[in-house]
Amino acid sequence: MNTCLFWNQNAGEGLTLDEVTTWIRQAGHVVDRVIRDPAELPHTSHAGVDAVVAAGGDRTVAIAAKALAGGEVPLAVLALG
Repeated sequence: MNTCLFWNQNAGEGLTLDEVTTWIRQAGHVVDRVIRDPAELPHTSHAGVDAVVAAGGDRTVAIAAKALAGGEVPLAVLALG
């Protein structure tokens, strides 16, 4: 599965981007792109990704859910708090 990672670098008590992308890859998925700007989220439906992974806390997940609502790209949550 090709994923787009919506990454909040301030969540996860110091976890690095490499650690998070490694977890996703170990689960058998591809991290096609990483975005940090919520304005880019609605464009993922045209980017050829199968899902968006929101990695962060409640605010990160809420931003991603709001941006993707009504679209065709599903949202997966990697709760990092």
